[in-house]
Amino acid sequence: LFRSKIPVTVPPLAVQKRLGRSLEKIDNIINRTGAALSLGRLLRTSIVRDLSCAPGRRPPHEGGTYQAAIGSLPRGWKSVRLSDLALINASSVPENTDPNKAFYYLDVSAVAQGRISRPAKLTRFQDAPSRARRLFSKGDILMSTVRPTLQGFGYVECSAGDCVCSTGFAVLHPRDPADGLFLYAMLYSPIVARQIHSLVSGSGFPAISCSDTGNLNIPFSSSGDERKRIGATARAAERQVLLLEKLLDLYLELRLHLIEASMVHESGKRGDRL
Repeated sequence: LFRSKIPVTVPPLAVQKRLGRSLEKIDNIINRTGAALSLGRLLRTSIVRDLSCAPGRRPPHEGGTYQAAIGSLPRGWKSVRLSDLALINASSVPENTDPNKAFYYLDVSAVAQGRISRPAKLTRFQDAPSRARRLFSKGDILMSTVRPTLQGFGYVECSAGDCVCSTGFAVLHPRDPADGLFLYAMLYSPIVARQIHSLVSGSGFPAISCSDTGNLNIPFSSSGDERKRIGATARAAERQVLLLEKLLDLYLELRLHLIEASMVHESGKRGDRL
């Protein structure tokens, strides 16, 4: 082992104690927020499972269930191909786009289980990677086709006229806008998850094609009111999860800031040297 000869200034004991008390309070908040986040994620998953898939439903779906080709479904539901419910990759950036046109480019890492993170900086078309081609708009669904078992899916709730996403996404444009949230919720259903897992497991690369995406069988209720209710309920649960994730990030940032601020504040004062 090498002994470092770089001097390290440690704040006085009184400052260390104050910092320790503050960090203890924040750590308690972080732990409680993390526990609430775990429960929120479980609730989101349970809502989609219990409202759309028969196995393990509590209470049983009114009218009972039946065995469809894709699995057990509530009566009054059927299997519908995704391409019959949504247009896929309907709009792309033209090749003759002005090289200086700027936009926010979202790669596949920008979307993770409901969270869509817009980059801080704009990218010019001439500087963008060749995969920056997909256009999307409010009400669309971004579905990552690269490592899709990680469920890099996101529902676009705000204007996206200045955004472009990677060809690693399938952009789903619901044929009926009223079914957008329902379709988005069903992407997380166990029935769809099993189909995606089967497609990925049978290939040498963890990705699915656009044709595979369009051929996914989506559990579909014949009741428009039920579809709206399921979509709204699942989205409300997801919003709670996203809010808790933001709070957790803020608390972790605050914790780091407290430590840094304490060291900076005491850097000009006499402290113990190690």
